[in-house]
Amino acid sequence: MKERIGFVYDEPCFPEDVSLKNIKRAIARFYPRWDEDVFQKLAARFELPLGKWFKKLSHGTKMKFALALALSHHADFILMDEPTAGLDPVFRRELLMHLRELLQDERKSILFSTHITTDLEQIADFVTFVRKGRWCSPLPGRGSGAMGHCQRGPSPPERRPPESPHRTEGRSVRR
Repeated sequence: MKERIGFVYDEPCFPEDVSLKNIKRAIARFYPRWDEDVFQKLAARFELPLGKWFKKLSHGTKMKFALALALSHHADFILMDEPTAGLDPVFRRELLMHLRELLQDERKSILFSTHITTDLEQIADFVTFVRKGRWCSPLPGRGSGAMGHCQRGPSPPERRPPESPHRTEGRSVRR
């Protein structure tokens, strides 16, 4: 199951005193569908310094590296927690374009958690707000121009997620 999921933390956590090349080598072994060509293309596109130690990178470069890893094993479902936070505006726009391209494949889905609503409007098919651990009504996404409002109260029964002991604030995007 893990090979079908790509995950990007809001704060990438990899060994600090290891080069990106060696981190990638270690992680790639866990994924039977790892595609070195895809990784190398993303590393070039994201301008990743593969010889540098992880601790020497800026937050934005750490995020780019985590994204390259998550996208290099042909995951069907990509879970991203605040992936554009801390990225410069040019790369943020480029990343969103890349994700839109990825979503052209109907077999791919992305759950994208963010507080940057302009990112949601650019990429989402629909938007779901999470407030105090409850899902609110889904809203139209991509190009709708209006984010709408969060309905108070529980989600309708057919849309209610399984109960969780964790309470989450934020916004989610699903495809």
